[in-house]
Amino acid sequence: MRDLPRGRNVDGHRAILRPLIAAGFTRATPCPQGRRRQEDKMKITWLGHSGFRIEIEQAVLLIDPWMTGNPVFPEGREGEATADATHILLTHGHGDHTGDALAIAKDKGIPVAGIYDLISFWEE
Repeated sequence: MRDLPRGRNVDGHRAILRPLIAAGFTRATPCPQGRRRQEDKMKITWLGHSGFRIEIEQAVLLIDPWMTGNPVFPEGREGEATADATHILLTHGHGDHTGDALAIAKDKGIPVAGIYDLISFWEE
């Protein structure tokens, strides 16, 4: 696995990657003989539409966390879906992708990473 791109030092792109780099996502840890132990494997949970919960090593990533009003997401399971979340990753700024991102980030005190224009708008 390759290093994550360092980003460009243009318009703060490096700042978007900084929380992921600080969390240790810059390099993959080599596995002995190419195999991973059971506890080292990634767990992916579909949250409906484009939303996913990814558990890997010490991180729990929420991608496009739209749960409120999502017809596919099971009502009342928001707490389970967001438990121990460490980062939120957004693919773009449509409401069916950003849905609950700000509320979750604020509640849990976790960073949100996404396209520069969206994150800059939210920071303002």
